[in-house]
Amino acid sequence: MLVKTKYSPQPDMVKWKYEYVVDTIQGSKARKVDSIDKSIVTVNSTAFDADETSMDRMARVIASAYGAAMKSISTGVDAQTACSNALSFEVQWKCADDVIRAVSVSTLVDALDAAKDNMATQWLG
Repeated sequence: MLVKTKYSPQPDMVKWKYEYVVDTIQGSKARKVDSIDKSIVTVNSTAFDADETSMDRMARVIASAYGAAMKSISTGVDAQTACSNALSFEVQWKCADDVIRAVSVSTLVDALDAAKDNMATQWLG
């Protein structure tokens, strides 16, 4: 949106400023995305990739554990036991150093939270 002032800017100057702003914004976004793609967070001395794909994978494991807890509760297991069992369940996870380790769902919850905070810092910081 152009704002009218006392003088009328030259069309070429307006186009140049617009293109400069768009290029700057797109360049900034690209740098942020690249930075997030290379992000690593550490939880309990274990380094986790913190890119969006890894965050999606963490969320799926956490959601599956939540579903298992809800299923246990529906069969009569008390909520505290069901949640404790779900959070302590271990999955095989390929960590940032490319080593596959057994990590608990609880650790993945913490890693996802750290990755989320890292992403917010990258985008907003």
